[in-house]
Amino acid sequence: MRPKNLLFPLSFLPLLVHLLGGPGRASTIEYSFQANPSDIRPPTLGATPLSFVLTWPGFIGPYLRPSNVPTIPFLPIASQQTVSCAGCPSATQVAIVFQRILPGDPLFPPADIIQFNHNHYGYGFWFPAGAFDTLGTTHGLPGFNSTGTLTVREVPEPGTVLLLAAAGCGLACLVQRRAKSVTSTLVPLRSAP
Repeated sequence: MRPKNLLFPLSFLPLLVHLLGGPGRASTIEYSFQANPSDIRPPTLGATPLSFVLTWPGFIGPYLRPSNVPTIPFLPIASQQTVSCAGCPSATQVAIVFQRILPGDPLFPPADIIQFNHNHYGYGFWFPAGAFDTLGTTHGLPGFNSTGTLTVREVPEPGTVLLLAAAGCGLACLVQRRAKSVTSTLVPLRSAP
C-alpha cells in the first residue's frame, strides 16, 4: 500500500481508539444540585438558594465509605472541593454529605441522600436509590423534608476532544486530497473545428 493510500485508514484510528474505550474515554462525572428556598423544610433559610456543582472522577457510589450504621455509607465533601457552592459554609468545612441507604435498613427505604450543611443545620434531600450513579436529572422524592433537583452528567476529558479533532483533521485532509486528485485528472473537452 502506498503512503498516500494509508491516509484514509489512519484518519479513523483516533476515532476507533475513542470508541473502544482508549485513554481519551470520558470518566469525569459532574453533579449539579439546586434547591429553591420554598422547597426546603423547615423554612429557616429565608431567600437563600442552595446549590453546588461538583466534578468527581467517576460515579460517587463506589466512593461511599462505611459509617457507624452499616446500611448507610457516606462521603463528606468540603466546600473547597466543589466547583461552585451557593449557601455552603467556609471552604474547609464539610458542606455536602452524600449518603446512601442500602436495602435492609430497618428504618428507611433504599434512597440516595444529599445532606446540605447551611448555618449549622443539615438539610436532607432524598432521591430515588441509584440517583448518584445514573446520568440525567432526578427530582427529590415527595413526602420527605426537602425537595431538590440533582443533575448527573458525564464531562468529556481533554483527551477525548483531541482524539475527535485528530479524526476530523484526518478526514478533512482526505477530502481535500481527493478533491485535488479529481480536478487534476479532468481532461479538457476539445471543441469541434
